[in-house]
Amino acid sequence: MLSARVVLKVSALAVALAGCAAAATITVTPATQYQTIEGFGGFGPMKVWWSGDNATYYTDAWLDLVINDLGLTMLRDVPPSVMEEPNDNADPAVLNLAGFNLNNKPYGDSRFSAHLAFLRAIKQKADASGEPFRLLASWWSPPAWMKQSGVTTNGGYIKDDMYEEFAEMVAGYCKIVQRDCGYLPYAVSPRTNRRLRSPTSHASGPRRDWRGSAGSSAGGWPAKGSALSGS
Repeated sequence: MLSARVVLKVSALAVALAGCAAAATITVTPATQYQTIEGFGGFGPMKVWWSGDNATYYTDAWLDLVINDLGLTMLRDVPPSVMEEPNDNADPAVLNLAGFNLNNKPYGDSRFSAHLAFLRAIKQKADASGEPFRLLASWWSPPAWMKQSGVTTNGGYIKDDMYEEFAEMVAGYCKIVQRDCGYLPYAVSPRTNRRLRSPTSHASGPRRDWRGSAGSSAGGWPAKGSALSGS
C-alpha cells in the first residue's frame, strides 16, 4: 500500500511539472561554496540522560562505535539546570566555580558529574583515534530561581533581572568542562527547543516577549546584557 501511494504521488508530481509552461535552467558551479558543514554527530550518550543514576551512559565499545565507525565529530550536551542550585553568589560578574554543584540530582536528568565523565571519555576516544571533536551545549531551562515560574518544567520565562546570572552560569559550564575534561565547548546555545513546553524533564524558559503561540511559554532567547554577549 505504501509503494502504491508513493507511485501515485510521484506520478501526480510528474503531471504537475509537465504542465509548467516554462522550463527552468539549473546551473551548478562546484567551485562556489555557500555553506560549510562543521561536523557530523548527535545528542547525548548511549542512554538518554533521564535514565537514572544506575544507567550506563557509555562503554568503551560504544565510544569506539560512534567515533571510529559512525564517524561522529560533533556532539550536543544539555547541561543540567541545577548545576548552579543555589546561586553561586550574589554577583553575576564574579564567577565562583566552587559554588557550582556537580552532584545535584535534577528532576528528569542526570547529575552534572555524569555529564562530565561522558564528555571527558568521548573526547579522549576521539583524540586517541586522531579524530576531531566539537561539543555544543544547549539548555532546556535555567535554574528554577532564575525563572518567573519558580520551576524548570512546563514553560515559563527567565526573569528580566536574571539574564546576567544566566550568562554567568553558561560561562561556568564552559570553564568547568575545560577544567575537568580538558577542552572548551565549540559553541553554546541558551535554548534547545524553541517552542517546547513539557511537563517532564527540563522545559522551556524564554523571555516573556519571545513566547510561542497557542498559549505556549516557549520561544527564542535573545542575547541580552554584557555578561551574555561577553561570555
